[in-house]
Amino acid sequence: MSDLNSWRLLILLTLSSALIAESSDPHSGLVLLVCGTVIIKGQLVIDNLMALRQSHRGIRAPMLAYFYVLLPLIALALLFPQELARLTTL
Repeated sequence: MSDLNSWRLLILLTLSSALIAESSDPHSGLVLLVCGTVIIKGQLVIDNLMALRQSHRGIRAPMLAYFYVLLPLIALALLFPQELARLTTL
C-alpha cells in the first residue's frame, strides 16, 4: 500500500471513529469498533508509514504488542468496570 493510500485510509478511519464516538452513547459494540479501528490504524502506521513490515521481529513485535495488548485491556475496562473494580479491591 502506498503512503498516500495509507494516509487516506488513516484519515477515513479517524473521521469515522470520531463521528461514531461523538454521535452516540458508548455501548459494547461501539467500544469494540473504535478499539478495532485504533488497532488497524496502529498496524498501518507501523507497517507502512514507519516501514517496519520487513524489519527485525524484535523491533516490530513490541510496537504491535502495544496495540494488540493495551487496546483489548482498555475495551475490557470500559465494558466491565464493576467486575474489574471488584477484582482489584482488597
